[in-house]
Parts: sequence; C-alpha cells; structure tokens
Amino acid sequence: MKKNFIRLVVILIFLSGILPINARQSFDKKQLPGSVFIPGENMVLSGCIKEYNPEGTLKTGMIQLFNDLTMENHPLIIEVKPDGCFEVEIPLTHPKIMSISFDRRFIYFYGEPGLTTSMVIDPQDFEDAERSGDRLYKFRRTEYQGPLARINKELILTDLPGMTPDVFQEYMQKVDFTGFWQAMEDMRKQQHDSLQVLAGNLLPEVVDMLKVKIDQEAAMTLMNFELYTRKTRQESIPEGYFDSLAALDWDNVYMLTPVNFLLFINRFAYIPVFNEIYEQLGFPGDISQLNLSAEVLIQMWQMRDSVMVNHLDIKESFLSEIMKTQIVGSFLKGSSQDDAKTVLAYLAETLKDPFLQLEVKRLYDIQYLEPVDDLPEGKGADLFRQIVEPYRGKYLLVDFWGAFCGPCLKSIREMKNTRERLKDDPGMAFIFITADNETPRERYESFVAEQALEHSFYLSADEYRYLRQLFRFNGIPRYLFIDPDGRMLDDNYNPGKFEEDVKRLKEK
Repeated sequence: MKKNFIRLVVILIFLSGILPINARQSFDKKQLPGSVFIPGENMVLSGCIKEYNPEGTLKTGMIQLFNDLTMENHPLIIEVKPDGCFEVEIPLTHPKIMSISFDRRFIYFYGEPGLTTSMVIDPQDFEDAERSGDRLYKFRRTEYQGPLARINKELILTDLPGMTPDVFQEYMQKVDFTGFWQAMEDMRKQQHDSLQVLAGNLLPEVVDMLKVKIDQEAAMTLMNFELYTRKTRQESIPEGYFDSLAALDWDNVYMLTPVNFLLFINRFAYIPVFNEIYEQLGFPGDISQLNLSAEVLIQMWQMRDSVMVNHLDIKESFLSEIMKTQIVGSFLKGSSQDDAKTVLAYLAETLKDPFLQLEVKRLYDIQYLEPVDDLPEGKGADLFRQIVEPYRGKYLLVDFWGAFCGPCLKSIREMKNTRERLKDDPGMAFIFITADNETPRERYESFVAEQALEHSFYLSADEYRYLRQLFRFNGIPRYLFIDPDGRMLDDNYNPGKFEEDVKRLKEK
C-alpha cells in the first residue's frame, strides 16, 4: 500500500511539473581523487507516457548504452508499466547524452552520475516523428522534470546551424581538402556565433557543453571527409588540416558528453598518421580485432603517444588514455595470460587516471579470475533457456541477425555450405534468432527457405530486447558459442572458427 501511494505521488508530481529544476549537485563533488570520473553512482531515468494504452504495442523500449571507457555494451530494457510509467538505473561515470528508443524512435536525454532525469512523453510526438520521416526527429513535446530538467531542455532542444548529410555529399564531390577545410571553419564560426547569441538564455554548463560539441563535431567532419575520400583523391592533405584536433580541450570531461563521442575517438584513431604506425607494425585494418602480442601492443601505444605530442601537438590527457583502455577488453580476449599481465603492469605504471586503472584491472578479472556464472534469473534468461534446451548435448552456434543488416546476411550466406555439410553431425547445431522489428515476416520466411535455416526463431521485438540486454549487445550480427552442457564458451564469438573449435574440443 505504501509503495503504491509513493508511486502515485511521483506520477502526480511528474504530471504537475512541480519538481525543482535547479536542485542539482555540483558534478565534481563525488569524483575519485585524481580522476575526472565518478564511480559507483548510477543515474536514474524515470518517466511516464501520457494517455498510455496498456493494450497497445508500446510495452518496452531500449537504451543502447556503451561504456565509453572500455567499449563494453550495456543495453538496457525499459519496461513500461500498465500505468504508462517506467524507471531504470543506468551505470554512468560521467555526464552523457543518451537516447531511449521506442519503435525505432529516439528520445534523447542528458544524465549525470547520482542524479535523476525524468520525462513526460507526449504520444503526439510519435505521430509527428512518423509524419516527418526524420529518424532523428526531436521529441519537442517531451517535458523534462527533476534536477536536470533545465539542462535537458536546453541541451537537447537548442538548434544550431549545421552541415546536413546532403551538403556533405555535395562537398565530397565538388571541393578539394583545402576548400572543405575552409567551409568547415566557416561553419564552426557560424555555430559559435549563433551560440553566443543564445548564451544569455542558457545555463553556463549548457553553453560549455555545446561549445565542446561544436568543436568536436567539426574535427570529426574533417576526419570523415578525409576517410571517405582517401581512395578517390590524388591530392595530398594540406599542412594544418588536422590542427583543429590540437585546439580541442582533451582534458575536458564534457568531451565525453556528445552522442557521437565513440565515433569521434574511432575516427581519430585511424587518421593517416596513425595508419602509418599500424602499417609499420604490420597490422593495417581494425587493430581492436587483431591478436597482438603485448610487446607489439605496447610499442604501438608508445609510438602513437609520441606522434600525438610531437606531431599533432596534443598533450597527454585522460582522452589519450581512454584510447588505450578501449581496446584492452578485445586484447585480453585473444591474449595469453602472460601477455595480459604484461599489459596490465604497463598500464598500471603509465595510466594517470586512477579510475581507468581500476577499469583495466576489472577487465582482467572478468577474463581470468571470475568464474563462469549461470544465466541470471529474468525474462531474457528464461526465454533463452527455452530456445536452447532442446539442443542440449550439442555444441551450438547461436546467430542473432536481421534482414536490414548486410553483414548478417553475408555471413549466413557464406556459411551455407558449411551448415549443409555438418547438418547430420549429432554433436553441433546452428541456431538463428531474429525479431519482427529486425526482419519483416515475408522476408524472414523467404530468407529462411533460401538458406535452409533449420533451427530458426522469430521473436517479438520485446522478446528480442530482453535477449539483447541479457547478452549485452547493441548491434548485430552477434554470435554465441555454447557447449553441450549449456555453458557459455564465448558470448562474442567469431563464427568462422566454429567447426575448428568444435573439432578441437571433441578431441580433448
């Protein structure tokens, strides 16, 4: 009774809009000494959908959350209660703009560790978004409540002039590097001038975050232009083209705030001067997916640090340290324990941010010290057990896929001959899982027949979201490798190794 009363009061407060908008703590009060991060202080996202129909299709949403420091996926299910309200705790160590998706529509919100962001969603926004045809439509009717209300409203809804995808494509076809560089400088100045006009009506921290966002996006757009035209242009990159990178405040925690922060860091890691290092060390391509020795990985880090300081004029910062911690997880996954210990010792000596040191140690413990646990209790685990239980006694390759995912379809087609050759093997099976929001029913049936997918499951969007949360993946394809006793051998598996690994395990 007491809990229901409290819930009713909270709902009434949401709808009345009387939650204080300025009752917020200073962000730096709980920071770990010597760090820009605040560990152990989850944020809370809560809200209600006006005029909610519990009989409708809108029963779950999802937050596609990433750990910016370690590249770990943390997708979170949002369960909408019959009264239209929801609440979820989000692991967060720094200020961040995120989004919650309902029916492929994204509602953006800003959060800080230890604080609550609340929203009241107007269903009219869903109709407006559908009519607009804009996948990134801003839910302008959404009301933000709580201590972060004003920051959310100003940060999410402030519009600044920007370069549209169509204009970017036009520049790619018509201008050289110098012309595009000048165009971006003009655009960046125009954005800062527009922000200056609005600044008097915005909170100071919102102005600071928008300044960082403008400069970060401008630098990323220059990097994108170089990346997308690298193979088609003969002219060399003009001296000073990447100077805007040095002008960024690399020790400003607001650099982590924009939605596209991970994309910015990824683009930076593959600018030409770094690609030259990778090629010199013999591993062109995606360094996060290669099995490197500790010696080569450390050498790569040292060379990259030297280039940042001496050639790009970017001082050492927590962002340059994050570039290391982001690939530690994938390195540990494919390394020997001796190599892992070598890298751990190197980072313990060289990382200046104490929280990043803790994160690296946590990744090591996950890989080598923590026992393999059974699936946790919950809807996702119950559903997955129902799917795989009939195949107990076999090695399983579980494939999460969708009709709109090119790599998913390519992988399934490439492995068709392997599946046909192994279909009578009693010791292994291929399981395929998709959902109605990933694959229309007609395309599902056609593709399953074309590829002869014997063990295929077609789930609802809600069921699929529970599995994404259970196995912590935001994108597909995603592959699981399960042993005959139902134990998870690898929850982010390379499917091309399946036959080889099963043969090796059977011979043990």
